[in-house]
Amino acid sequence: MKEWRLAIILGFEFDIMLSATRLAYSGILERFPELNFVIAHLGAGIPFLVGRIDRGYHDPMCGVKTKKPTSEYLKDLHTDAVCFYKPTLMMAYDFFGAERIVMGSDFRFRSETWKLPFLVSSRWISLERQKKRFWEKMSNGY
Repeated sequence: MKEWRLAIILGFEFDIMLSATRLAYSGILERFPELNFVIAHLGAGIPFLVGRIDRGYHDPMCGVKTKKPTSEYLKDLHTDAVCFYKPTLMMAYDFFGAERIVMGSDFRFRSETWKLPFLVSSRWISLERQKKRFWEKMSNGY
């Protein structure tokens, strides 16, 4: 994983997907629906792999015993808008919905970089819509 910085490039994403899927498969997200998790990087591939993840719910050999398919619990998570590729952003937007995407950054906080996620995703989602979503979340305690 050290070669080509794969731990940073992909490793974090796999950890995020595994952790979120385990929360859903184990029934934690079902038992505690009031928990608000924010998973990084537009769900770290969950929207892309959700069909495969749902197979665990439908396959009795996996032992998932939740009342609803896994995707229904994962859709209730929040995610950040860190993205540099339009099709990925749009897939997450379709999966989670605008109300569950919050501003995020891969950069250490500095005044010149905090706007980057807004600017990157604003190429695809209007800045006005993003600002509205951001201020709604801030007023609700996120």
